[in-house]
Amino acid sequence: MDGSSTSSSTTATTPTPSRSKRAVTPSSHYADYDGGDDAEDDNFEDASSSSSTTPKKRRQITDAEKVFKCEEPGCGKSYASKSGLSVHIRKHREDTERVQTAKHAAEEKVARDARRAQWAELGSKNFPALLDMMEGMHAKIDALAQQEKKVEQDLEKKKTADKASAVSDAEKLRKLVPKTLGTQMVYTNSGLKYKSKNVSADFPCSADTFQALMAPLGAGAARRELSNDDFLAVFTHEPTKSLRYGGQLQLNFPVKISLTSAHTLHVASSYSMC
Repeated sequence: MDGSSTSSSTTATTPTPSRSKRAVTPSSHYADYDGGDDAEDDNFEDASSSSSTTPKKRRQITDAEKVFKCEEPGCGKSYASKSGLSVHIRKHREDTERVQTAKHAAEEKVARDARRAQWAELGSKNFPALLDMMEGMHAKIDALAQQEKKVEQDLEKKKTADKASAVSDAEKLRKLVPKTLGTQMVYTNSGLKYKSKNVSADFPCSADTFQALMAPLGAGAARRELSNDDFLAVFTHEPTKSLRYGGQLQLNFPVKISLTSAHTLHVASSYSMC
């Protein structure tokens, strides 16, 4: 019983062997890296690869081992690895770009300030003249507006006058067309007996006059065939002529009426004796 207790006591107090851990230090962690921003100061390398807990010793890299040289003018630094030189060259490039950006910004600011100063000087010298020019422009704009208004008024007056003239000309044609046709019926008759003979007449007529003439029939067309009722609606009367020996000349229907491109009203039909 005492022996068992002694054994258990011995077992409980026996320490467990601890696992040796490798101490991680900056020198051991980056022992194989010779690049970076501080690569030019990395002149040492590890002397042993032992897994002991003591920090690794680094041996100094000689100048003969630094075969990768920076070709940047005025630099003269060299490195033992290509990666260290690459990091160094990238730093050169970033510094150059930063300097160029700052230089470009400074030049832009100088140019901008110069333009502002020039504009301020021009404005102070030419402001009165600019005001006079703007006033002159406003006066010209007002004059043009008045002139445009006058042109519109003149056009409106002309339209009104043309419309009144067209109505007046249409009223003249209402009387003139039947009279002219009746006169032609008499002068062209030479013993006509129960036979028809053609008759036609042309009259000066504008498009507005033609529309006013055909207004009693609605929207006037460029060409129409007028029946008896249409003819009496457009014109004042139907042309009929009585002869001395008892005969009578009468217009035959339909009557063709059209407006030519030469602003001429053409009326054509025929007549017979009854």
